[in-house]
Amino acid sequence: MSAPSDADKTLNLILSRLYDMKAEEAVTIDLRGTSAFYHYMINTCGRAIRQASTFSENVTKAPAETGIKNIHF
Repeated sequence: MSAPSDADKTLNLILSRLYDMKAEEAVTIDLRGTSAFYHYMINTCGRAIRQASTFSENVTKAPAETGIKNIHF
């Protein structure tokens, strides 16, 4: 079995953060092979605009906090 790629590590990190923040109905769409720039797309929702805003803020900070670079949102 091969080691997880940086994209997979980043995906798991982001999904973990969303789960911790009580995101609802998170859906991961695999874009590998269909996009030159993106590997995954995550679609989720929250109970209020403020909660969704918090998702965005925390998810964009997560990779930098763990040393993952060159992430495009």
